[in-house]
Amino acid sequence: MKNYRASFEEIDWQQTPGGARFKLCEADGRRARLLEFGPDLEHPEWCERGHRGTVLAGELRIEFENGADVIYHPGDLIHIPAGCADCHRPSALSETVRVLFWEETA
Repeated sequence: MKNYRASFEEIDWQQTPGGARFKLCEADGRRARLLEFGPDLEHPEWCERGHRGTVLAGELRIEFENGADVIYHPGDLIHIPAGCADCHRPSALSETVRVLFWEETA
């Protein structure tokens, strides 16, 4: 298994229309996304994008369109396959949630 390293120190935060902020970093053909949001996040549509990552801080709830809810804590790994069968919506259960996602770009 290959190890990847990403540094966000020199990268400015960007803002989403829904209230989250994020940083993007390219590393070895992969994109790392550092995402941070709080309880005021507005996520109006069900997300069909797949996610692989880890919770760095805070408590995160992911609500699935099928009615299931999953609670994640710092150190928990997240793996949500892409597609409508896993449509989901995130929300913060703590003041701040910080998550690191890896996305394939190559």
